[in-house]
Amino acid sequence: MNLSKKVAASLLTVCMSASVLTVAPLGVKDLSVKTGWTSEVSAAATFIDPAITAKMNEIRTALIANSVDYPQDLVNVRAARDQLRTIDPAKPTDLNLINPTWNVVKPLFQPEEYQAIREDIVGFIQVLAITYYGDGRELESIAAANQFNDTARKFAAKAGVDQNIKVSDFAEFIFGNESYTGVEPVIRQQIQKLSLPEIYALLSNESAKKQFLVSVFKQVLKQPNVESNVVGKVMKFYDSYSNNWLPSFVQTFTNFEARIPNGVAASRAMMFAVIRTESEIITKKTSSNGTRVELGLNVSNKEAPSQFVEWSVKAGTTPTAKLSDKGIVTIDKKAKTGTVTVVAKLLDRTLAERAVTLTNEKPGQGEEKPTYEEILAQINELAKQLSKDLKAAKTREERVQIYLAYYAKLQALLDQLKD
Repeated sequence: MNLSKKVAASLLTVCMSASVLTVAPLGVKDLSVKTGWTSEVSAAATFIDPAITAKMNEIRTALIANSVDYPQDLVNVRAARDQLRTIDPAKPTDLNLINPTWNVVKPLFQPEEYQAIREDIVGFIQVLAITYYGDGRELESIAAANQFNDTARKFAAKAGVDQNIKVSDFAEFIFGNESYTGVEPVIRQQIQKLSLPEIYALLSNESAKKQFLVSVFKQVLKQPNVESNVVGKVMKFYDSYSNNWLPSFVQTFTNFEARIPNGVAASRAMMFAVIRTESEIITKKTSSNGTRVELGLNVSNKEAPSQFVEWSVKAGTTPTAKLSDKGIVTIDKKAKTGTVTVVAKLLDRTLAERAVTLTNEKPGQGEEKPTYEEILAQINELAKQLSKDLKAAKTREERVQIYLAYYAKLQALLDQLKD
């Protein structure tokens, strides 16, 4: 993978980190109480597979962790979930939201079926969206009350589905099971393949987001076992009927987001939550006497280039170790030990936190620094790698990204020579 793609994969997956690292000492659980947000699915939630429950918990936990810096994320997601319930197919303006999809599938139905099918499509997308944004306990409540169990009955029957589509079916389609990969994990996979400009576009451009979602659904539906899920079976039937099905479906889904006041903001908040679950702060290098540690930010097991990572000490903590803006933690010369809670940010979002403790194995000697010869050797290796990366680059944008990464690393090495 070239440097540009490494940066891209790193960037998106970096925003996801919170689960592998120590998430705020103030505690996600305490925060969930304050916000009224349920971070865990009810223990009695047996309507979906435990693996899906675990994945939902992970995303909700990341969303709550993000709300420390961005409390509006929680507000937007909860509001969007409630607002989705207000969409009413009895209202012409709401019924027209599904026109992109309806125009594609309309030839499959008789005129006397039109109104019922259009209402079915509204319900189908409405429940899919509520499931995506839904809190686990709320979904359990919906399932227990048998809500939405008649969703899209006629629309689904055309695809050969002669049973009720339940909330658990929508949840399984989104998160997957042991036989196929669902929408949410495919989003993670596709994010890792994006270039840096594509990642920025995904988070800020509606057109790019729609193209991305179409590619995600295509990836999900091409799996042979996806039809074992009734929602997957319906989606695959209509996708086989028309190549315009997925673009029209995504456009309709986007119409729903635009229809509700908090829709777009909630979608962005959920994307950052997913991204955060994939990130962690790693230890790249430790000095032999234990007084110096170089940190890095991993996204989907790929290190994010240092020039894109913003390092800081967690607010409200009292550090007894020093943190540089390059992610290097050190302790004073005479210190026996020191601790600092480190925060890594990307795209102005906290992606990971970690408490780092250093112990001086040789008290009185202080920080161990690399020798002059070691630094020169690293510069030499860096130059060799630059040459290889430039030869592999195919576009001007890739070469620019390579030079930026090279310059940042070179500058860090030259700064050490000054010390």
